[in-house]
This record gives sequence, C-alpha cells and structure tokens, in this order.
Amino acid sequence: MTGRRHIVPDLPKGWTREEVIRQNGMSRGKTDVYYYSPSGKKVRSKPDLQRELGYDLTYFHYKLGKYMTDKGKLQQKRSVAKSDRSGLDTSLPARQTASIFKQPVTKKTNHRHNRVKSDASRSNGKTPQQLFKEKRLSGLNAMDVSENIIASLDLPKSLQAVGPDTSSDALLRRIATHLHQRGPPITGQTSSIVMKDACVWLNTQQPLCKAFVVTEDDVRKQERRVQLARERLEAALKHQDVLNRQERTLQP
Repeated sequence: MTGRRHIVPDLPKGWTREEVIRQNGMSRGKTDVYYYSPSGKKVRSKPDLQRELGYDLTYFHYKLGKYMTDKGKLQQKRSVAKSDRSGLDTSLPARQTASIFKQPVTKKTNHRHNRVKSDASRSNGKTPQQLFKEKRLSGLNAMDVSENIIASLDLPKSLQAVGPDTSSDALLRRIATHLHQRGPPITGQTSSIVMKDACVWLNTQQPLCKAFVVTEDDVRKQERRVQLARERLEAALKHQDVLNRQERTLQP
C-alpha cells in the first residue's frame, strides 16, 4: 500500500518522505520508508540518502525523518550553506567496510593553503621510482606472425650496461623502458660511484648504463640508415603495387 508523501523539514527544500506498509509475505504489516529528491528520484536507504545529499547523516533518524540532536541540525545547515557556493563540489565519498558500518572520509581540497599540497611540494615534485623496474621484462621476446623470435637490435659500442646485469638484452630493456616512459634525454649514469653499488648511487631518471656522448657523426650515420630503410620500403611498396595490377589483369 502506497502512502502519502510528506515534506521533511530537516532536509533541504523539495525533499519528501513516504511510508509504505507491506501487504504480503512474512513481513506483512511492516513499514518501509522512502525519500524522494526534488527531481523525483527515489531513495531506499540511509547510505543512498547520504550520497544524494552529500553530507554526513550520523544524527539523522531515517525511519522518523528527523535529526535526533541539535548538533546534527547545525552540521546539516553548514553543509547546505557550503553547497550553495558556485563551482564547489562538497560531496563526500563514503567508506563502506560492511553494510552496517558507514563512515565518511575526509576531503582534501587543492587550495593554496592546503597542508597536504604544501608537504608534497617539499619533494620538488619527484615521485618515488622503482629500482630495476625493467627486470619484469626479462624472459620476454618479440615474435613475428610465424611465432619466430625476432633478433634484438645491435646497440652502439659506446653504450655499456652497469649494475647487476650487464648483458646487451638487459641494456636494451632499460633503454626501451626509458623511451616508453618519455623521460629526459638519455645520458647514462654520470656518477662513477654507481659501479660500486647501483642500489645506492643510482640516478632513477636515467637507465643503468655508462655515460656516453652522441656526436654529430653518430647522428648523420643514423639519419643515413633511416633514409636507406625508407628507400627500401618505398621500392617494396612499388613492387607490390605492380604485382597487384598484374594479378588483376590476368584475372578472367
């Protein structure tokens, strides 16, 4: 049986409350309480009502539809006054560890006097870096469509690995990881002390390799290799185009 809706004075303007008596089943005769927002949305529980309103309802009696203490009314008035500010979202996410434990969490804003923000600035904006993060790629190899392992690239002799693993594959993984993360230009580990203990003297902004310098001659050689690769690719595409036209001509 559907009851009549009544205005709830302790909630913001436009909120209504409805009591519905169950007619069937083992719980026949019990009353269910629902709340309706100004837009007509139906709310079936106190946690849902708290999420819709955006403030704490610890002192609000859901069944009776009113605050049990003056402290709750004062908190509700302050929350409504803050929500009237334009461009300010004061809704608080609720931490729910179980259906019977509902606890609000503290909201940290990004204003300039926020202590959390100022404390974070002491680290000069640098986030913690995982040491030897490229080790997770060990044992993985690139394969072509025929499932044949593709041979790794030949790195210049000026690139030499340092640290716990000095193999060429480990160095290639480190450089590839650094390029994938779009970090600063690769210059290598500038400190020679890293050879003693890479875990202590490691510069996390650079891969584990010795410092090196790229000369103009190295740049020209690389540009020439790229140009030759583009020419071979262009010739292959033209040849494939000729074969496709011949195949279409021979078709009946």
